Amino acid sequence: MGLMWFCLGSLFILALWGLFTWNSRRASAFTPLSWIVLLLTVLQFLFTIAWTVSSMIEGEGQAAGMGLLTFGFITFVLMAFANRLLTGTVLRPSGTSPRERRSR
Repeated sequence: MGLMWFCLGSLFILALWGLFTWNSRRASAFTPLSWIVLLLTVLQFLFTIAWTVSSMIEGEGQAAGMGLLTFGFITFVLMAFANRLLTGTVLRPSGTSPRERRSR
């Protein structure tokens, strides 16, 4: 169990290092909301791994599968939202985009 926590901590540090490196190489910096969503995504992903591995170690295969399905789905939703934030394609209400305002 100690090895699992060591691996999770190492993955967290590597993820943070990767995010900081990616942010420094981008033309525009991450917004505070982007940082929050990215950190929540990383934490949710690590929680999904921890739940699945610990359930498998305890011999609870069904709990591992359901946790992977449930928490993994939440992770993918957060990843999709983070992608929308980082690419700037967050959906806006109709009539609020700059292009639509210019055409009026």
